[in-house]
Amino acid sequence: MIDQPTGGGAGSRSPLHPCARGLLAALLLSILLYTPAAHAHGMPVELAFWGDFPPAAAACQRAIGSAAAACAQQTWRLRRDCEVARLRGGVCDEDDVERATQATRFAAQDAVAARCTDTQVQLMQFTDRREAQLDVIRFCRELVEAAGSLLLDPVTDTTLPPPAAACVDRVTRSASKLFSRGFGSRQRILDRIAVASFTPQRKRAMVAASTAGIAAAASALEAEVAAACPAPLFADLYHQQTSAEVLAKLATRADCLAGQTYAQGGIVCPPATCGNRMIEATEECDDGNTEPGDGCDGDCYLE
Repeated sequence: MIDQPTGGGAGSRSPLHPCARGLLAALLLSILLYTPAAHAHGMPVELAFWGDFPPAAAACQRAIGSAAAACAQQTWRLRRDCEVARLRGGVCDEDDVERATQATRFAAQDAVAARCTDTQVQLMQFTDRREAQLDVIRFCRELVEAAGSLLLDPVTDTTLPPPAAACVDRVTRSASKLFSRGFGSRQRILDRIAVASFTPQRKRAMVAASTAGIAAAASALEAEVAAACPAPLFADLYHQQTSAEVLAKLATRADCLAGQTYAQGGIVCPPATCGNRMIEATEECDDGNTEPGDGCDGDCYLE
């Protein structure tokens, strides 16, 4: 957390002008919450050699994964609820959402600080505890950016008729369910591997079972979405994408949790795909094509 400045004594420097204090606070906050696009903890360890940590280190790893998942889900709900309210003709106070988002990110950092030491995180290939905290916040931010660009950006800046608003509401709620199930599945197997010894074959079998479970959850949610979003309405709102395609893309976010907050190489976030309408990793935009001249170039950078 950022320490608050203390009052100066008789020999202290002159206080900063209020405007300067505001700029300094904004700069410090941006430094605190900025996380580079590259994998923060360097080269992940092969899953065959990752795990079986001392109990305290395994508990720290569990805290890192849980903090990242909770932060991502909470900040996604904040944005989703605000945007859906706007689509229904209500009010979306973006300043309130931003304040709540920042508070959630700080809480996630505090959760890691409370359960981890530098020695423990170094056993798991992080440089230090601060680096683990940065990975948590980076995943938290990128989840909301990916989901928002795919599910909310195509329908923002307008008030939708009730059937269309209900469709968006159902899609975004189903996304929340998929995140919860996917994150939980990946966390359970990696937290088990972190604390116990398994053969490489057993680890691969656990990953395969988790992948199948996430796919089954996505299929079940597809029927849920279809009940509220007839195919023509869904296609009109989401530019000809099917609900199956959208849910499949969202399911990859579970792997991002595992890849970014567990320093193992068996489950990783898939590479960004420019043109899939979902902003990922280093992308600045993704309008569904790779044609330049429309504000988003062929590599998904703003023009």
